[in-house]
Formats: sequence, C-alpha cells, structure tokens
Amino acid sequence: MELKTADVGTILYASSGYDQTQYTFYQITERRGQSTMILRRLKTENKTEGWCQEIVRPLRGQFTDHPPLTRRVSKHGYAKAEAYEYLRLWDGKPKRATSYA
Repeated sequence: MELKTADVGTILYASSGYDQTQYTFYQITERRGQSTMILRRLKTENKTEGWCQEIVRPLRGQFTDHPPLTRRVSKHGYAKAEAYEYLRLWDGKPKRATSYA
C-alpha cells in the first residue's frame, strides 16, 4: 500500500528531531479523490524504556485537540505533515523515541 491508495482509518506517522527522534501519528479521516487526505493527529501511549528513551504507539481513533490537516499526495507518492516531516505508512509496530532534554 502507498499513500495514494491508503484508506480512511489508515495510520500514518512522521518523525523529526536532531540528536533525538520524535514521532507524530496521524489517522486518515477522509479522502477527497486520489490525492487529498484529511488527517487527524492521534494521542499516543508512551512507555519509558531507559534513559531518555520511550516506546511510542498511536491510539487509534483517539484524537488530540490539534485541528485537522488537509494534505495532498504528490505525483511521486509523497506527502508532508509539516515542512520538515514526511508522512509514512505505519507498520503497526511501536517506535522508539529519544530525547536529550
């Protein structure tokens, strides 16, 4: 599956960070044609695992207060959540986040 064919309900994620890795998860709540997705940011379950490390997984259908995002999938199959965050299909496995603050 790729972004252009991802169905409503599919969970996507974006990672960001310099000297650390943080994850943001989104759920597709609406499709408008093949190129446009409406996304809602998901709450996460975080489990501390060592110094400055967490295991992070999204909570399907549990949305944050952030406003919905409208994003277009490019002709090459890419989309960004923010200017610095590319969206990827979530494989269902928890992610390991790090922070040094």
